[in-house]
Amino acid sequence: MIIILAILVVVCCVSYIVMTTTTTTSDPVSDGDYSDPAPSPLSNEDSDDESADLTPGCILCPIGRYVRFSFHEGAPAKYILAPKEIKVFDMQGVNVALNKPVTAHGHHSKSRFPKENAVDGDENTIWHSRHGGDTDWIEIDLEEEVEISKIVITQGTGTTVYNGVAAWARMSGGGPDLGDKGSYITIKGADQKVILETEDIKTVAAKYTYDFTKEVGTWE
Repeated sequence: MIIILAILVVVCCVSYIVMTTTTTTSDPVSDGDYSDPAPSPLSNEDSDDESADLTPGCILCPIGRYVRFSFHEGAPAKYILAPKEIKVFDMQGVNVALNKPVTAHGHHSKSRFPKENAVDGDENTIWHSRHGGDTDWIEIDLEEEVEISKIVITQGTGTTVYNGVAAWARMSGGGPDLGDKGSYITIKGADQKVILETEDIKTVAAKYTYDFTKEVGTWE
């Protein structure tokens, strides 16, 4: 009986040792039971796709070289163009019209109000068109095609009345309550073909802004 019990104890000990050895030496990776967790979706910072970090360009911004400020053909003589400054901004916010070549039709006085005053960066000077029935305009040559984000035109706030129109209402066709057409901007490419014409200025203000980056461009 003692011998049988001894044999049983030995068998149990051997079984225990075998089981313990198998458990501690098992490699879950080599057994093929281990799998990598599903990769998480890439964030924008981790993505190799450069387009994920790109900002969409301005869909409405025109690309042009020549910017003309003018009245419509046959505008009444009581309306004039008298901008202090015409500023044309590129996509980086730089006024690319500053000190650029200009051509003008209809000087009131070339010596007192030279055409260069419209782009000299000085808000104390103006270019003044003449009083007459011909279409007056001033055109800025940006010297290269530029993607234009915004145009800003400034003028004086004088209230002197000429032929029934206050001085600072003369570029607006008299103002929003009158049916006469106002002044507007034409943008042309390097080939002088018209790319875009803005709506008429029909407000009376010291500053007019046309922002092409907005969904609906309009004078503000």
